[in-house]
Amino acid sequence: MSKKLNPNANIFSVLVHDVETLSLINEIAQKYKSRNAVLNDALNIGVPTLYARVFGKDVAAEKEKRRHDPSVGRELKELRKGLDDLFIAHSIIETLIAGLYNAKTAELDGDDVNAEALRDGSLCDLPEFVAGIKDDLMRLRSE
Repeated sequence: MSKKLNPNANIFSVLVHDVETLSLINEIAQKYKSRNAVLNDALNIGVPTLYARVFGKDVAAEKEKRRHDPSVGRELKELRKGLDDLFIAHSIIETLIAGLYNAKTAELDGDDVNAEALRDGSLCDLPEFVAGIKDDLMRLRSE
């Protein structure tokens, strides 16, 4: 009576017919400290090759096809575009707030502030203390 093949069994015996192959396994096992580890690595290397020979399908290529998903690239591109838009919006808001801050500060100091100074951007530089904080944060981010 023959045993039925259980495809889910992960423990089974292997009979090695070739003395040279057994010798190689034992030699490698001295480095690996385990025949089981040697045989698992050998199976991982050899079974896909044997499968390709028997069935004409390259397992590694199929695995790589499944791993590469073009939609991920598109999603990353959209995410990058969104980040760029956010950076642009942040820069605009920063400029406008700096202009308003500088105009109000000049007005409180008793200086004349005209609309042209805001329009031409001469009042839109960040105040020194804020620019210093921004520079420090940028430096920390890049470290």
